[in-house]
Amino acid sequence: MKVKSIIGFILIVFNFFGANAQRNPTDKEIFISGYAQKVAGNEIKYTSGVEGVDQALITRADTGDQVTAWKTSAVRFNEGTSYVTFMLYVGYDSRSPGTVFDFFVDNVKQGEIRLPDNKLDKWSLPLKNNTELNFKRHFVDSNNDNYGFLYYKVPVGNLKKGQTLQLEITGANAKELTWFMVFKKKP
Repeated sequence: MKVKSIIGFILIVFNFFGANAQRNPTDKEIFISGYAQKVAGNEIKYTSGVEGVDQALITRADTGDQVTAWKTSAVRFNEGTSYVTFMLYVGYDSRSPGTVFDFFVDNVKQGEIRLPDNKLDKWSLPLKNNTELNFKRHFVDSNNDNYGFLYYKVPVGNLKKGQTLQLEITGANAKELTWFMVFKKKP
């Protein structure tokens, strides 16, 4: 029984961190979990395309006040590291390309995520202070919704060791049910 549990765990980890599902850090970059704890927002149990990953925070682009906020893991880096990249597993509704979701760090708006056309399996968004968001699709469900890894890349000069960031995504006041989910899995 123990062997089956260990094999199952290894398969879950392999599926969650499969080589084709995520990118590797560069030589001067370190990956840190982008999710450590919920701060605010609605929760939902929903499939993600990854076994065991089904608990998420969700925001919709309906009233403009559906805040989804969470803390990252503590910042760590070594001498010679240039970037810390916070890695999250996310999903978003792809039926309304162009729908806007605001992205905040420590309550300061960094930019707007405009949901892209579903033909893109990866996209990048430059933000304030030489930071950026990058998405790489891992899974498309039967509704053509996208799931994958979201990377928030930050120069180490913008961070302090031991610091946690509060990240937030809030849907615009678009009177739509278009959604964006951040899964509570700690990569």
